[in-house]
Amino acid sequence: MRFILRVRAKELQRQGSYESAKQAIIYITTTISRFSKSDKGYVKRVVNAVQLHPEIAVQVAQKIQKKFEQYIDKPAKQIGAIIRVCLMEDFGIE
Repeated sequence: MRFILRVRAKELQRQGSYESAKQAIIYITTTISRFSKSDKGYVKRVVNAVQLHPEIAVQVAQKIQKKFEQYIDKPAKQIGAIIRVCLMEDFGIE
């Protein structure tokens, strides 16, 4: 009986992490698309990198949200550049 409960708990945990990664990828896509309108290739590269490593999806989304909130009074072009540099330095996403 304990084995079944542990397996079920692990399944629920994986499902929860899958859903949070999915939501994070949606947030990343919409936010980066908003600030990188002219460079659609960059958006695809970021999404592909996050899909290859879904364990960092939530961290990337939190970092983007933090930078967005920190520099909300800046023009959109500057916020886009700040997010690019942050993703490149912290996660190696170019």
